[in-house]
Amino acid sequence: IAARVNAANDLVRQGEYGAAVAEYQRLREGAVNTRADTLNYNLAVAQYRSGDIGRAQELFAQTALSSDAQLAASSRYNLGNCQYASALQAVESDRSAAKGSLRSALDHYRSSLRLNSDNADARANIELAVKLLQQLEDEEKQQQQDQQDSREQPSPTDDSQKSQEQNQEEKQGENSDQQDASTPSKEQSSKEQSSKEQASKEQASDAEDSNAANDSETSPDA
Repeated sequence: IAARVNAANDLVRQGEYGAAVAEYQRLREGAVNTRADTLNYNLAVAQYRSGDIGRAQELFAQTALSSDAQLAASSRYNLGNCQYASALQAVESDRSAAKGSLRSALDHYRSSLRLNSDNADARANIELAVKLLQQLEDEEKQQQQDQQDSREQPSPTDDSQKSQEQNQEEKQGENSDQQDASTPSKEQSSKEQSSKEQASKEQASDAEDSNAANDSETSPDA
């Protein structure tokens, strides 16, 4: 069985993940309990590298409880990698889920370090996860600030509408002034008509009182 395990490990190193997964699964069927954790771990690695993050995470969760401290530490480290990969997948579609996955990844990396403080990769990945988490939180704060600023500022459409209404009122005022200057009121028309009638009467008596005719030529009071 050792030879078959080594052959499956070679398949993983060669990038033949599908074949490696199939071989590990066959080996698991006849494995004794003492080798089950190792085979599950190797199978999880192959699944992870093939992109099957969900199934890999399930197996890493099992082997993270192994009595083998080194295997448990590696499993917890890879659980962190699963969560980090999930965060990268969700970062564009669901920022909240991405941040949750990053926090979970940090927990797993730190748990791995408690079992193996020499794991430099775990420390490096903690720095990456913290940096990405901070970036997402900063972007969320900036977005909230932009939305707050947008609500506080008047809408350009409203300003434009007010300007149009003001212009319309000014035009109406100009038209009203023009109408007053060009069109006499009813009272003015009535006075003009009365003046014309008076002028007609006075013109008929021009020979008698020329001053009356001259008076009638003056414009009536508006």
